[in-house]
Amino acid sequence: MVSTIGDYARFTQMLLNGGALDGRRYLSPKTIAFMGANHIGSGRDVVPGPYYLPGAGFGFGPGVCRSHRSRRAPVAGSVGE
Repeated sequence: MVSTIGDYARFTQMLLNGGALDGRRYLSPKTIAFMGANHIGSGRDVVPGPYYLPGAGFGFGPGVCRSHRSRRAPVAGSVGE
């Protein structure tokens, strides 16, 4: 995929807006929530070790990496970033 920084900025703004941009809905709130959920949490055979990037306290959803702060792996920032 090839794009411009302006297009990418609009895309990320749409994600921040919960799937809407300029008065049009592109993704449902349910899809945005699904994208932001950690899909490799406990019980998924993925063990955060020295080669797990971006590190302890983060998980992955479809297309995004997110913080899922926990008592075991505290990270700076806020949940969902």
